[in-house]
Amino acid sequence: MMTAKMNFLVVATLGWSALAINDSRKASIIVDPLAAKDAAAEFGEALKQEKPMKSQEFEKDVTDLIMGLSKAEFGATPMGSSVTVIKDLIEKDMLGRVTKAHSSNQNELNKASDLTKACGSTKKVQLAAAAQITVKYVAQSKLHKNCRVDESSLYTRNVACHKEWLSLKKIKELKCKAYSDVSARVGNQNSNKQIVTKGGSEVVEDYVKRMSSTICGKTGGGGNGGHGKTGFLDDFLNAKEACEKATKEFNDQDAKCKKLNAEWRNKKKACNDLQDAMDDASCKAAVAAKDACESYAECYTSKKTSLRCIREDGEARGD
Repeated sequence: MMTAKMNFLVVATLGWSALAINDSRKASIIVDPLAAKDAAAEFGEALKQEKPMKSQEFEKDVTDLIMGLSKAEFGATPMGSSVTVIKDLIEKDMLGRVTKAHSSNQNELNKASDLTKACGSTKKVQLAAAAQITVKYVAQSKLHKNCRVDESSLYTRNVACHKEWLSLKKIKELKCKAYSDVSARVGNQNSNKQIVTKGGSEVVEDYVKRMSSTICGKTGGGGNGGHGKTGFLDDFLNAKEACEKATKEFNDQDAKCKKLNAEWRNKKKACNDLQDAMDDASCKAAVAAKDACESYAECYTSKKTSLRCIREDGEARGD
């Protein structure tokens, strides 16, 4: 189609621009150079209206046309100079512009291609940054696991300690209540008056023995405080010492449990802090990787679209 139109335009140009001088013996054809240039302009406009062609096809068609005309009989006629004008206009002017436009379009394609490749480079850099955050997450994860193991051990010891604490508390309460009861019993004046009051029918010896065994305890000594066992002093001191011992054991356990509880709570807080840092690094790594992929997809899509538009625009111009 392009070749046919070019042939038509060249021939038409030669026909329109020729001035025929006839006599009865011969005809002479003269081509007006200005008309040739006008024809070339129309020729260029016709090229723009053609469907896009690759520059190689365009150059071949033009070359075939011009060289055909140059080698034909037109070269030996006055029309030969017009053909030369058109040929020079096409080869030196129009083809140069086409070649320059093609080169410019190719440069744009190369730049767009480089920008498209740059999307991948940017993605690699962003993913590498995300990987560095992942390294931090992995390190925090390891510390967090070890921390939770220590926390678990402290928690187990803490639970066991408080179980013992609860047992010792009950023992202390019982022992000290017993001491309180003994203290109330042996220190009650009214009760003691009843003990030392002699019964009406009670003989002196029985009265003395009863008071001695009740207040001083069993004969033979061995009681706490230097008197007999089960006496007032023995019962009192035994209850007192039992209460004090139970109280000390409970207080020691209480201090131990408080210390363990503080250690456990501190360890738990430290583990929680590590977990927060780990979770934060994990989220940041995931978000960074997601952003890298989304940025790449957006960049690649836009640059690919630009690349396609430049290519289609070049094809439309016949570059």
